[in-house]
Amino acid sequence: MKKFSAITFLLFAQWAHCLAQKPKSLLFTRQDSVLLSLCSCDSIMKRFAAEPRFNTSNGIGFGRLYNFKKQLSKCGYFYNYKLICGYDLIYDNSDSLTQIARYFNGRHAGDCEIKKGR
Repeated sequence: MKKFSAITFLLFAQWAHCLAQKPKSLLFTRQDSVLLSLCSCDSIMKRFAAEPRFNTSNGIGFGRLYNFKKQLSKCGYFYNYKLICGYDLIYDNSDSLTQIARYFNGRHAGDCEIKKGR
């Protein structure tokens, strides 16, 4: 069995600690989950207008992300580039919207009904 140096062990411990971190600055309440049932990005952005906007250097804040075809891909609150509370819009190959997934506190919380007019 290989012997590991103290530096290797410390680097591994720091890496494992970073993976285990959870969002600490903002926890969403049950009242906030009601906004998700509206299935509108605008409802989230209006409710949390005073919160910090998405920062591309650290991936934390409220914002909207677009795909390469300039279609809205995700909107809501991000922590370390992961969608914590908001919507993930999924398109098919013909660029039509097929699914809107809702995320609440980092977990999938259901799907929104897609209306034909969208």
